[in-house]
Amino acid sequence: GGRCSAMAARVAQGARAVRRVSRAMLLGSRSMSAVAPYSFESLRATRVGGGVLHVELNRPEKRNAMNKTLWREMVECFDRVSQDSDFRVVVISGAGKMFTAGIDLMDMAGDMLQP
Repeated sequence: GGRCSAMAARVAQGARAVRRVSRAMLLGSRSMSAVAPYSFESLRATRVGGGVLHVELNRPEKRNAMNKTLWREMVECFDRVSQDSDFRVVVISGAGKMFTAGIDLMDMAGDMLQP
């Protein structure tokens, strides 16, 4: 009862803080394409400055559900970031109203469901 509602309130407060930080970062950011080829279909990678990279899940129409493309791009992005000494911090957020709905089951199971 009380413990769950307190935890839910803290999660909501944290989500609001992440949205505020994300908005502030986007207002002061510049595109990564001018610095390195961080260009993706399902992700938006933006240099924020001070060694910070903002990686945004960019499938708001699907509530940022993680499909095969997004998974592949996340691995590629973080492989690159791990080799890039310009970045010390990565902030991850989701475009739209939510961070992510989780796994895109239709996309991930598509191969298994084919006759």
